[in-house]
Amino acid sequence: MGTALKVAVPEMLLPARGMLIALAIASGALHPNCAAAQTAGTTSGATISPQEAANAKAAWDRGDYEAAFPVFHKLAERGNVEAEATLGFMYRFALGVPRDYAKAAGWLKKPAEQGIALAQAELGFIYLSGEGVPIDYTEAMVWLRKAVSQNNAQAEFYLGEVYATGKGVEKDYGQAVAWFAKAAAQDDSNAETKLGDMYYGGLGVSKDYAKALEWFTKAAEQGDVDAQAFAGYMYEKGQGTRPNREAAIGWFKKAAAQGDADSQKELNKLQHPTRHVDLSALRFRCWLESMKLGKPAVSPANEAEAGRVHQFFQKCLRSNWHRLFGDAPFPED
Repeated sequence: MGTALKVAVPEMLLPARGMLIALAIASGALHPNCAAAQTAGTTSGATISPQEAANAKAAWDRGDYEAAFPVFHKLAERGNVEAEATLGFMYRFALGVPRDYAKAAGWLKKPAEQGIALAQAELGFIYLSGEGVPIDYTEAMVWLRKAVSQNNAQAEFYLGEVYATGKGVEKDYGQAVAWFAKAAAQDDSNAETKLGDMYYGGLGVSKDYAKALEWFTKAAEQGDVDAQAFAGYMYEKGQGTRPNREAAIGWFKKAAAQGDADSQKELNKLQHPTRHVDLSALRFRCWLESMKLGKPAVSPANEAEAGRVHQFFQKCLRSNWHRLFGDAPFPED
Protein backbone atom coordinates (compact mmCIF):
# COMPACT_ATOMS: atom_id res chain seq x y z
CA MET A 1 0.00 0.00 0.00
CA GLY A 2 1.26 3.46 -0.85
CA THR A 3 1.19 6.54 1.30
CA ALA A 4 -0.75 8.80 -1.06
CA LEU A 5 -4.34 9.67 -0.29
CA LYS A 6 -6.78 8.16 -2.72
CA VAL A 7 -9.09 10.69 -4.33
CA ALA A 8 -12.67 9.47 -4.40
CA VAL A 9 -13.77 8.63 -7.89
CA PRO A 10 -16.10 11.28 -9.29
CA GLU A 11 -18.60 8.70 -10.57
CA MET A 12 -19.66 8.00 -7.01
CA LEU A 13 -20.88 11.58 -6.98
CA LEU A 14 -22.89 11.38 -10.17
CA PRO A 15 -26.50 10.39 -10.94
CA ALA A 16 -25.50 6.90 -12.12
CA ARG A 17 -24.58 6.07 -8.52
CA GLY A 18 -27.80 7.55 -7.17
CA MET A 19 -25.87 10.18 -5.16
CA LEU A 20 -26.78 13.40 -6.92
CA ILE A 21 -24.12 15.96 -6.25
CA ALA A 22 -26.41 18.47 -7.83
CA LEU A 23 -27.69 19.29 -4.39
CA ALA A 24 -29.61 22.16 -5.87
CA ILE A 25 -31.66 19.63 -7.80
CA ALA A 26 -32.17 17.42 -4.76
CA SER A 27 -33.25 20.38 -2.65
CA GLY A 28 -35.78 21.54 -5.23
CA ALA A 29 -33.76 24.54 -6.37
CA LEU A 30 -33.96 23.28 -9.94
CA HIS A 31 -37.42 21.79 -9.82
CA PRO A 32 -38.98 22.50 -13.23
CA ASN A 33 -42.29 23.48 -11.63
CA CYS A 34 -40.63 25.99 -9.31
CA ALA A 35 -39.85 29.40 -10.80
CA ALA A 36 -38.43 30.70 -7.53
CA ALA A 37 -35.84 28.38 -6.01
CA GLN A 38 -36.37 27.70 -2.32
CA THR A 39 -34.14 25.57 -0.09
CA ALA A 40 -35.61 24.98 3.34
CA GLY A 41 -34.29 28.05 5.08
CA THR A 42 -30.62 27.55 4.17
CA THR A 43 -30.53 29.81 1.14
CA SER A 44 -31.81 33.07 -0.13
CA GLY A 45 -34.25 33.10 -3.01
CA ALA A 46 -32.89 32.76 -6.52
CA THR A 47 -35.44 33.29 -9.23
CA ILE A 48 -35.03 31.21 -12.37
CA SER A 49 -37.59 30.35 -14.99
CA PRO A 50 -39.22 26.91 -15.12
CA GLN A 51 -37.64 26.40 -18.54
CA GLU A 52 -34.15 27.21 -17.22
CA ALA A 53 -34.69 24.73 -14.40
CA ALA A 54 -35.94 22.00 -16.74
CA ASN A 55 -33.07 22.54 -19.18
CA ALA A 56 -30.42 22.48 -16.44
CA LYS A 57 -31.82 19.33 -14.86
CA ALA A 58 -32.02 17.57 -18.23
CA ALA A 59 -28.45 18.63 -19.05
CA TRP A 60 -27.18 17.29 -15.72
CA ASP A 61 -29.06 14.02 -16.10
CA ARG A 62 -27.48 13.36 -19.50
CA GLY A 63 -24.01 14.33 -18.30
CA ASP A 64 -23.82 17.65 -20.14
CA TYR A 65 -22.38 19.56 -17.17
CA GLU A 66 -21.17 22.46 -19.30
CA ALA A 67 -24.75 23.23 -20.30
CA ALA A 68 -25.96 22.92 -16.69
CA PHE A 69 -23.21 25.14 -15.26
CA PRO A 70 -24.69 28.60 -16.03
CA VAL A 71 -27.88 27.93 -14.06
CA PHE A 72 -25.98 26.53 -11.07
CA HIS A 73 -23.69 29.54 -11.22
CA LYS A 74 -26.64 31.91 -11.34
CA LEU A 75 -28.18 30.26 -8.29
CA ALA A 76 -24.88 30.18 -6.41
CA GLU A 77 -24.21 33.88 -6.98
CA ARG A 78 -27.60 34.62 -5.41
CA GLY A 79 -26.76 32.66 -2.27
CA ASN A 80 -28.15 29.20 -2.87
CA VAL A 81 -25.79 27.07 -0.76
CA GLU A 82 -26.74 23.80 -2.49
CA ALA A 83 -25.80 25.37 -5.82
CA GLU A 84 -22.58 26.67 -4.24
CA ALA A 85 -21.74 23.14 -3.15
CA THR A 86 -22.51 21.87 -6.65
CA LEU A 87 -20.14 24.43 -8.18
CA GLY A 88 -17.46 23.35 -5.73
CA PHE A 89 -17.77 19.77 -6.94
CA MET A 90 -17.86 20.84 -10.57
CA TYR A 91 -14.59 22.76 -10.19
CA ARG A 92 -13.01 19.98 -8.12
CA PHE A 93 -13.80 17.19 -10.59
CA ALA A 94 -13.73 19.26 -13.82
CA LEU A 95 -17.42 18.69 -14.55
CA GLY A 96 -18.24 21.10 -17.35
CA VAL A 97 -15.49 23.53 -16.32
CA PRO A 98 -11.68 23.37 -16.17
CA ARG A 99 -10.44 21.85 -12.90
CA ASP A 100 -9.70 24.64 -10.42
CA TYR A 101 -9.01 23.61 -6.82
CA ALA A 102 -8.87 27.16 -5.51
CA LYS A 103 -12.36 27.90 -6.86
CA ALA A 104 -13.58 24.54 -5.59
CA ALA A 105 -12.42 25.39 -2.07
CA GLY A 106 -13.97 28.83 -2.30
CA TRP A 107 -17.38 27.55 -3.38
CA LEU A 108 -17.41 24.68 -0.86
CA LYS A 109 -16.61 26.80 2.20
CA LYS A 110 -20.04 28.41 2.72
CA PRO A 111 -22.14 25.24 2.32
CA ALA A 112 -19.69 23.43 4.60
CA GLU A 113 -20.20 26.14 7.24
CA GLN A 114 -23.95 25.73 6.87
CA GLY A 115 -23.82 21.99 7.54
CA ILE A 116 -23.87 20.30 4.13
CA ALA A 117 -21.99 17.09 4.91
CA LEU A 118 -20.67 16.37 1.42
CA ALA A 119 -19.22 19.88 1.23
CA GLN A 120 -17.61 19.38 4.64
CA ALA A 121 -16.09 16.08 3.53
CA GLU A 122 -14.62 17.48 0.34
CA LEU A 123 -13.37 20.63 2.05
CA GLY A 124 -11.65 18.41 4.59
CA PHE A 125 -9.95 16.47 1.80
CA ILE A 126 -8.86 19.70 0.13
CA TYR A 127 -7.10 20.80 3.32
CA LEU A 128 -5.51 17.35 3.63
CA SER A 129 -4.13 17.37 0.11
CA GLY A 130 -3.39 21.08 -0.32
CA GLU A 131 -5.60 21.40 -3.39
CA GLY A 132 -6.15 25.12 -3.86
CA VAL A 133 -5.28 25.87 -0.22
CA PRO A 134 -2.20 25.34 1.98
CA ILE A 135 -2.12 21.92 3.66
CA ASP A 136 -3.71 22.20 7.08
CA TYR A 137 -4.25 18.89 8.87
CA THR A 138 -5.97 20.49 11.84
CA GLU A 139 -8.51 22.25 9.65
CA ALA A 140 -8.97 19.10 7.61
CA MET A 141 -9.84 17.05 10.67
CA VAL A 142 -12.31 19.70 11.85
CA TRP A 143 -14.31 19.40 8.62
CA LEU A 144 -14.04 15.63 8.38
CA ARG A 145 -15.24 15.22 11.97
CA LYS A 146 -18.21 17.48 11.27
CA ALA A 147 -19.11 15.38 8.23
CA VAL A 148 -18.78 12.00 9.97
CA SER A 149 -21.01 13.29 12.75
CA GLN A 150 -23.68 13.27 10.03
CA ASN A 151 -22.72 9.70 9.01
CA ASN A 152 -21.25 10.87 5.74
CA ALA A 153 -19.61 7.90 4.01
CA GLN A 154 -17.25 10.07 2.00
CA ALA A 155 -15.77 11.59 5.14
CA GLU A 156 -15.57 8.17 6.80
CA PHE A 157 -13.57 6.94 3.82
CA TYR A 158 -11.26 9.97 3.96
CA LEU A 159 -10.66 9.43 7.69
CA GLY A 160 -9.74 5.85 6.92
CA GLU A 161 -7.19 7.14 4.41
CA VAL A 162 -5.85 9.60 6.98
CA TYR A 163 -5.09 6.83 9.48
CA ALA A 164 -3.85 4.39 6.83
CA THR A 165 -1.33 6.91 5.46
CA GLY A 166 -0.51 8.81 8.65
CA LYS A 167 -1.33 12.21 7.16
CA GLY A 168 -1.33 14.59 10.11
CA VAL A 169 -1.89 11.76 12.60
CA GLU A 170 0.01 8.75 13.84
CA LYS A 171 -0.48 5.89 11.41
CA ASP A 172 -3.05 3.48 12.83
CA TYR A 173 -4.24 0.63 10.63
CA GLY A 174 -6.82 -0.45 13.21
CA GLN A 175 -8.48 2.97 13.09
CA ALA A 176 -8.23 2.93 9.30
CA VAL A 177 -10.06 -0.39 9.10
CA ALA A 178 -12.76 0.87 11.47
CA TRP A 179 -13.45 3.97 9.35
CA PHE A 180 -13.33 2.05 6.08
CA ALA A 181 -15.81 -0.42 7.55
CA LYS A 182 -18.21 2.41 8.48
CA ALA A 183 -18.10 3.77 4.94
CA ALA A 184 -18.36 0.30 3.40
CA ALA A 185 -21.50 -0.30 5.46
CA GLN A 186 -22.99 2.50 3.34
CA ASP A 187 -21.89 0.74 0.12
CA ASP A 188 -18.97 3.10 -0.52
CA SER A 189 -16.96 1.30 -3.21
CA ASN A 190 -13.71 3.11 -2.39
CA ALA A 191 -13.94 1.92 1.20
CA GLU A 192 -14.77 -1.62 0.08
CA THR A 193 -11.66 -1.65 -2.09
CA LYS A 194 -9.53 -0.37 0.79
CA LEU A 195 -10.89 -3.07 3.10
CA GLY A 196 -9.86 -5.58 0.45
CA ASP A 197 -6.37 -4.06 0.54
CA MET A 198 -6.24 -4.28 4.34
CA TYR A 199 -7.29 -7.93 4.48
CA TYR A 200 -4.99 -8.83 1.59
CA GLY A 201 -1.98 -7.26 3.29
CA GLY A 202 -2.92 -8.06 6.88
CA LEU A 203 -2.95 -4.37 7.86
CA GLY A 204 -4.98 -3.72 11.01
CA VAL A 205 -6.58 -7.15 10.61
CA SER A 206 -5.39 -10.74 10.23
CA LYS A 207 -4.42 -11.53 6.65
CA ASP A 208 -7.41 -13.20 5.03
CA TYR A 209 -7.52 -13.69 1.25
CA ALA A 210 -11.12 -14.90 1.31
CA LYS A 211 -12.33 -11.72 3.03
CA ALA A 212 -10.11 -9.62 0.77
CA LEU A 213 -11.74 -11.18 -2.28
CA GLU A 214 -15.19 -10.66 -0.76
CA TRP A 215 -14.56 -6.91 -0.38
CA PHE A 216 -12.87 -6.57 -3.76
CA THR A 217 -15.87 -8.28 -5.36
CA LYS A 218 -18.35 -5.95 -3.64
CA ALA A 219 -16.46 -2.92 -4.94
CA ALA A 220 -15.88 -4.47 -8.37
CA GLU A 221 -19.61 -5.02 -8.79
CA GLN A 222 -20.04 -1.27 -8.29
CA GLY A 223 -17.53 -0.54 -11.05
CA ASP A 224 -14.36 0.18 -9.05
CA VAL A 225 -11.56 -0.48 -11.55
CA ASP A 226 -8.90 -1.23 -8.91
CA ALA A 227 -11.16 -3.80 -7.29
CA GLN A 228 -11.97 -5.39 -10.64
CA ALA A 229 -8.27 -5.77 -11.41
CA PHE A 230 -7.52 -7.25 -8.00
CA ALA A 231 -10.47 -9.65 -8.19
CA GLY A 232 -9.20 -10.83 -11.56
CA TYR A 233 -5.72 -11.38 -10.14
CA MET A 234 -7.01 -13.35 -7.14
CA TYR A 235 -9.16 -15.61 -9.31
CA GLU A 236 -6.23 -16.14 -11.66
CA LYS A 237 -3.85 -17.09 -8.84
CA GLY A 238 -6.39 -18.92 -6.69
CA GLN A 239 -6.05 -16.64 -3.68
CA GLY A 240 -9.00 -16.90 -1.29
CA THR A 241 -10.71 -19.17 -3.80
CA ARG A 242 -9.98 -21.94 -6.26
CA PRO A 243 -8.30 -20.78 -9.48
CA ASN A 244 -11.04 -19.74 -11.88
CA ARG A 245 -9.83 -18.72 -15.32
CA GLU A 246 -13.23 -17.61 -16.58
CA ALA A 247 -13.89 -15.42 -13.53
CA ALA A 248 -10.43 -13.89 -13.86
CA ILE A 249 -11.04 -13.12 -17.54
CA GLY A 250 -14.42 -11.57 -16.70
CA TRP A 251 -13.00 -9.14 -14.15
CA PHE A 252 -9.92 -8.30 -16.22
CA LYS A 253 -12.22 -7.49 -19.15
CA LYS A 254 -14.21 -5.05 -17.03
CA ALA A 255 -11.08 -3.35 -15.70
CA ALA A 256 -9.48 -3.21 -19.15
CA ALA A 257 -12.65 -1.61 -20.54
CA GLN A 258 -12.04 1.22 -18.06
CA GLY A 259 -8.52 1.71 -19.38
CA ASP A 260 -6.50 -0.38 -16.91
CA ALA A 261 -3.39 -1.34 -18.89
CA ASP A 262 -2.18 -4.04 -16.48
CA SER A 263 -5.55 -5.79 -16.66
CA GLN A 264 -5.36 -5.74 -20.46
CA LYS A 265 -1.94 -7.45 -20.29
CA GLU A 266 -3.26 -10.13 -17.93
CA LEU A 267 -6.30 -10.59 -20.15
CA ASN A 268 -4.08 -11.15 -23.20
CA LYS A 269 -2.06 -13.78 -21.31
CA LEU A 270 -5.18 -15.65 -20.22
CA GLN A 271 -6.93 -15.51 -23.58
CA HIS A 272 -3.81 -16.24 -25.65
CA PRO A 273 -1.52 -18.11 -23.26
CA THR A 274 0.79 -19.65 -25.87
CA ARG A 275 1.83 -16.25 -27.21
CA HIS A 276 3.59 -15.47 -23.96
CA VAL A 277 5.38 -18.79 -23.35
CA ASP A 278 9.16 -18.97 -23.02
CA LEU A 279 10.06 -22.46 -24.25
CA SER A 280 13.62 -22.35 -22.94
CA ALA A 281 12.78 -23.79 -19.50
CA LEU A 282 10.70 -26.58 -21.07
CA ARG A 283 13.50 -27.38 -23.53
CA PHE A 284 16.06 -27.57 -20.75
CA ARG A 285 13.89 -29.91 -18.72
CA CYS A 286 13.39 -32.24 -21.65
CA TRP A 287 17.07 -32.10 -22.56
CA LEU A 288 17.94 -33.29 -19.05
CA GLU A 289 15.44 -36.12 -19.38
CA SER A 290 16.79 -37.15 -22.78
CA MET A 291 20.38 -37.17 -21.48
CA LYS A 292 19.39 -39.93 -19.06
CA LEU A 293 19.28 -42.17 -22.13
CA GLY A 294 22.97 -41.50 -22.63
CA LYS A 295 24.71 -38.97 -24.87
CA PRO A 296 25.58 -40.76 -28.13
CA ALA A 297 28.90 -40.00 -29.78
CA VAL A 298 28.64 -38.09 -33.04
CA SER A 299 29.40 -40.75 -35.62
CA PRO A 300 27.58 -42.54 -38.43
CA ALA A 301 27.51 -45.69 -36.30
CA ASN A 302 25.51 -43.95 -33.61
CA GLU A 303 23.03 -42.22 -35.95
CA ALA A 304 20.17 -44.48 -34.87
CA GLU A 305 20.85 -43.85 -31.17
CA ALA A 306 21.03 -40.11 -31.76
CA GLY A 307 17.71 -40.28 -33.55
CA ARG A 308 16.16 -42.13 -30.62
CA VAL A 309 17.35 -39.45 -28.19
CA HIS A 310 16.05 -36.68 -30.45
CA GLN A 311 12.70 -38.44 -30.78
CA PHE A 312 12.43 -38.75 -27.00
CA PHE A 313 13.29 -35.04 -26.64
CA GLN A 314 10.55 -33.98 -29.08
CA LYS A 315 7.99 -36.27 -27.46
CA CYS A 316 8.85 -34.81 -24.05
CA LEU A 317 8.39 -31.26 -25.34
CA ARG A 318 4.99 -31.96 -26.86
CA SER A 319 3.62 -33.98 -23.97
CA ASN A 320 4.55 -31.26 -21.48
CA TRP A 321 3.16 -28.57 -23.79
CA HIS A 322 -0.24 -30.28 -24.09
CA ARG A 323 -0.28 -30.99 -20.35
CA LEU A 324 0.03 -27.23 -19.78
CA PHE A 325 -2.02 -25.87 -22.69
CA GLY A 326 -4.39 -28.61 -23.74
CA ASP A 327 -5.17 -28.65 -27.45
CA ALA A 328 -3.24 -25.45 -28.24
CA PRO A 329 -0.96 -26.16 -31.21
CA PHE A 330 2.73 -26.63 -30.43
CA PRO A 331 4.69 -23.62 -31.81
CA GLU A 332 7.05 -25.72 -33.92
CA ASP A 333 4.35 -27.82 -35.58
